[in-house]
Amino acid sequence: MVFGFPIVGLILDGFYVVSIILLVALGLAIYFGLVGVFNIAHGEFLVMGSYMVVFLQQYVGFWWCLAVAPAITALMGLVLERGMIRHFYAKPILGFIGTWGVSLILQQSYGLVFGNVYYFAKNPLPFTVLVFGFSYSAYQLFVIATGGLAFLAFVFVFLKTGLGARIRAAIHNPQMAAALGINVERIYVTAFVFGSALAGFGGAILGPMIPVFPYIGFYYVPQAFYTVMLGGLGQVLGIGISSLVVGQIANTLNYSLPAGIAQTALLVVVIVIMRVRPQGIWSRG
Repeated sequence: MVFGFPIVGLILDGFYVVSIILLVALGLAIYFGLVGVFNIAHGEFLVMGSYMVVFLQQYVGFWWCLAVAPAITALMGLVLERGMIRHFYAKPILGFIGTWGVSLILQQSYGLVFGNVYYFAKNPLPFTVLVFGFSYSAYQLFVIATGGLAFLAFVFVFLKTGLGARIRAAIHNPQMAAALGINVERIYVTAFVFGSALAGFGGAILGPMIPVFPYIGFYYVPQAFYTVMLGGLGQVLGIGISSLVVGQIANTLNYSLPAGIAQTALLVVVIVIMRVRPQGIWSRG
């Protein structure tokens, strides 16, 4: 993975983890911040993106998979939103339970279709690059760059476009937004589909770096949820800062502690920060 001074490896791996968290958390942040429904099945959309790379890479190539995977998960998100989520916009607890059920159904479906076995996608960049004299995985550097660019694009759309302005209005005051002529329901659908597509894209990016199996989404969703909560609902810049906090802490803990203890320690750190900044680390309140 990395050869050289351990601190450099720790920093690079930290940014790699941050980029993965960003790719997962951005989609979750959109519809959790917008409609207040925490989509437990978000992780299964990520898994589908990884499966798309595993099975389609040999036919269309890895880079085309980066377009196919989000298209498939966007369609899944549209079906889920139209079939269930739209009925739970004012009922977040029912939405949580409903998407949990969808998550379990998708996990079992993946197991039946693909088998409860590990798959490995081919690394499209199987070489290392010297970074300040240190040899590091080219693909992991690609993931770091992709996560950063995805975040910048997200910030631009959210803060500098008409669509972003309508989404912000719907997040902060949906009734007033509707009174001003904004089609809030369409915004909800667009946000959910876009968030689902981002999950599939993140899964496709992850595919060459992880063993792909039906339950891998459970590992990434908690960290994405911590990131969204720490960043503050509707605070797009806060997502970037909180992903740095969660990613670097998680990576440091994983270096020094067993996986289960590291996850517990991360949760404790997040709880402490939320006690101090209950509205998120970017909030001025």
